Amino acid sequence: MIGRLNKDFITLTLGRIIQVAILLISIKISTALLSPDEVGNLYVIVTLTGFFTLFFINPIGQYINRKSHEWHLSGVILNKLSLFLGYVLLSTLISLSFILLLPLLGIARSINQTMLAIFVPLFVLFNTINQTVIPLFNILGKQLTFTVFTALSSILALLCSYLTITSMKMTGIFWIAGQVLGIGVMGVIASIFFIMRISNRFNYKESIQDISIKNIKEVAYFSTPLALGVFFLWLQGQSYRLLIEQYINIEFLGFFGIGMSIAMSISSSFESVIMQWLYPVLYKSMTDQKIFSKTFTETINTILPIYLFLAICVTFLSAYLVEIIVGPQYKQSSIFLIFGIWVEFFRMSSNLLSIAAHSKMNTRVLFTPYFIGGIGVLIGVYLAAHSDQYRVLIPLVLLIAGGTSSAVMLLKIKKLIRLKFRIKGFSTLILLSLFFPSALFFSTHSDNMLASLSIVFIYGLYFLSALLAFLLRKDNKEFLLITRMKTSL
Repeated sequence: MIGRLNKDFITLTLGRIIQVAILLISIKISTALLSPDEVGNLYVIVTLTGFFTLFFINPIGQYINRKSHEWHLSGVILNKLSLFLGYVLLSTLISLSFILLLPLLGIARSINQTMLAIFVPLFVLFNTINQTVIPLFNILGKQLTFTVFTALSSILALLCSYLTITSMKMTGIFWIAGQVLGIGVMGVIASIFFIMRISNRFNYKESIQDISIKNIKEVAYFSTPLALGVFFLWLQGQSYRLLIEQYINIEFLGFFGIGMSIAMSISSSFESVIMQWLYPVLYKSMTDQKIFSKTFTETINTILPIYLFLAICVTFLSAYLVEIIVGPQYKQSSIFLIFGIWVEFFRMSSNLLSIAAHSKMNTRVLFTPYFIGGIGVLIGVYLAAHSDQYRVLIPLVLLIAGGTSSAVMLLKIKKLIRLKFRIKGFSTLILLSLFFPSALFFSTHSDNMLASLSIVFIYGLYFLSALLAFLLRKDNKEFLLITRMKTSL
């Protein structure tokens, strides 16, 4: 029966399981060695790197994803990537200038400013190289190569971070310094391997000739609306950390950030497996809008119910997951994990829907939902932070803003592409999820590591079994056939 599933999905899943394990170990080690204050500082640094990566890098990166197949077939992909590298270097310098202004804004007050000015720009540079080159292997059809490099990047980053904080100083900025070293080394190695493996050749003269008003306008038309959109996406998903640092305290940010971080780690890892499996198919199908429309509709009707199933599962296993991943000292973070996984459900849903805008090269439609979510979080968290009930109000604001943004996104996308939802898929997984509330019967054992491991293992097996049964239903036969479309280097 498993043989009916695409072998690339199996490869990506196994690789992602390794990466998830490493990610969870990273959270375990960082929370064990860093104080809650330094964990809070770590989230402040991640928020800053997230801003520069999302606003300056992500929009151009999305354009590269959209065009990579076309450039590869035309033999010019190395020329295009060389221009992107020049842009990344410029963005790194811009990020440095922003970091130097942080003391004037009162941001990252408890972090060494010199270290911050060194490692935040370096993280932006090397993370971009790593996250541009390695995913190209997947987009161009080399799933095994992609999986190996992704796993090695995670392993080396964790090892370097551990060695850095244990040999230097146990602070959030030194953890980031280790990340820079690990992802930087693997990014350079992956780049060399990509150049050696791909049949295209670099031509400096042709690369320079590509810098024209016409090409700049094309990139700007696609990327500028997206840049504005992801700025508000950053406001929605990350700016609350800076507000908590400013108006509450860095210790609460540590506890709140842990719950949200676990939710993000679980959902992002799961989403990554799904989308890395589907990205080659979706982006290849964009060359024919009729084929893409069919592919996208099948994807929505299969993947959205799975995201919902995941959110329900994590909701009822939250206390056990917190015990396993970070330990009893962060037990209060379990409620934030519950809020966090539903915030992530809306984020994943919006990400999936937004692919339709990329297919139409019409990223302007993404601005409104991102704007509503971003402004909602900025105003809502600011007001909540001045209330005595901020522990409940802040996660509630994030949830409401995420849900509203996702609903507006759906309305916008339905104007671009015809979508017809199959309620049967949702109802099937909701019915199967009725088993998860039984995990609450064992809540008195949630502070026991062995019991928590056993409960998560048993319910995890049920989750995977139910998911496999759902994917192999007759209703999803068309989806599985679509995912067998191939791309190759």
